[in-house]
Amino acid sequence: MNQRSDVVREPFSSIVALRPITPQRFAATIRESWYMGRGAFGGLQAALFARAIRSALSQDSDPGQLRTLTCHLCEPVPAGACELSVELLRVGKYVSHASARLRLPGSARTLAAATATFTRRRPGETLRFDHAQMPEHLPLGSTPQVLNSGLEPVFCQNFVYHFAGGQPPFSAGDVAAFAGWTRYAGPAGPLDDALAAAYLDTWPPAVFAMSDSHRPAATMAITYHFVRSLPDAETERGASYLVTASAREAVDGYSAQDNELWAPDGRLLARAHQVFALIK
Repeated sequence: MNQRSDVVREPFSSIVALRPITPQRFAATIRESWYMGRGAFGGLQAALFARAIRSALSQDSDPGQLRTLTCHLCEPVPAGACELSVELLRVGKYVSHASARLRLPGSARTLAAATATFTRRRPGETLRFDHAQMPEHLPLGSTPQVLNSGLEPVFCQNFVYHFAGGQPPFSAGDVAAFAGWTRYAGPAGPLDDALAAAYLDTWPPAVFAMSDSHRPAATMAITYHFVRSLPDAETERGASYLVTASAREAVDGYSAQDNELWAPDGRLLARAHQVFALIK
């Protein structure tokens, strides 16, 4: 699908802005410039869920860090108005759980669903370590810009991609793994939960590194694990972040992969496990 040239660059916070209907129900607008195939880019849906669930939990107090977010993308979400309804499953002193559904206004049909867990720091905890090591990669200044041929899904025009290692997408390689620098193409804001969720879904499926041509695929489910609290105050606004992706199998038309999101200074910020349908 060809990229559009009439995209209005806005802060990502405006793209995922919510309008409260009730304390646990929100309206949003999805634009065609965020399409992936027949509907909204999955990372955008995840970002909306992250925003909506945090907003619902924040009615009485700060829920703390988004720790996990699992999204089930059931059907294509069309451009236009949509609504997100949140159910608070448990609001605790340190841990809170919630679920959410995305529907079209006036419809009972669920197009996407999500569950999330938020946590607050436990006082007095002394067990702390971080053994994560940033993988080998090319520095941003020496990497080629990619995914700008016009054949990519429409949403790709909203990001800037630089290949940083492994096998490039559509290179007919022998390993389904790669790394790339990613940043939002619009005005920069701090990396928050919503933008981090989008970044982890911006690149093509890792299995496409073993393909020699473009082909459609669709995310069915994605689970995020946020390692550190966001927004990321230690990185300059507008910086590129490193995304890694690797898949170990493609079986019966489906593939699962693991993604990681790294700050430029080497801090692991989040992980995701993603399941794709590979469409002929």
